[in-house]
Amino acid sequence: QKSVAEAAAKLRPEIFDKATAFYLEYRALVHGEIFGYLEELEFISGILDFTRKTENAGIPHSFPSVTEEKKLDFKNIYDVTLILKDTENIVPNDAFFSQKEPFFYLTGANGGGKTTFLRALGVNALLFLAGAPVFCEKGEACLTRSSLIFLETSVLKARGAFLTRYAAWTRSSPPRKDKA
Repeated sequence: QKSVAEAAAKLRPEIFDKATAFYLEYRALVHGEIFGYLEELEFISGILDFTRKTENAGIPHSFPSVTEEKKLDFKNIYDVTLILKDTENIVPNDAFFSQKEPFFYLTGANGGGKTTFLRALGVNALLFLAGAPVFCEKGEACLTRSSLIFLETSVLKARGAFLTRYAAWTRSSPPRKDKA
């Protein structure tokens, strides 16, 4: 997969030749950290491009306000990963968590949208923590060190649970014998 910089270099090689010449001439004067921002710029560029795609699909985005109150309140969040699957008519949902109501039971029929709701919540929470737009009409959330630690711990637990289940599945499943 090519980076944005590589694609731009193919489109306008003369500019990148000048930039390379500048770098080679002045590299002793330029601190190496500056070049570390290229990945961040690629992330921002990718978010901007994706936001344009969601706008074309009629999906709103916002920058939720940060609150001191420990809560997450997103009105009409969308699972924007469905855009990548060319899904039409994406249905939004509200999400509200607070210290008084820190969890909920999510039930429903197969194919009823439970996974889609959780994915919408997770993707938008990560975008909020990254300072990116959130795909909802409006929102408010707490941004504390504990929320970041919770997020990191949750990801590690999910990875651990997946690896545990995968190991159990591989031990219990007989090896496949593909037909020649």
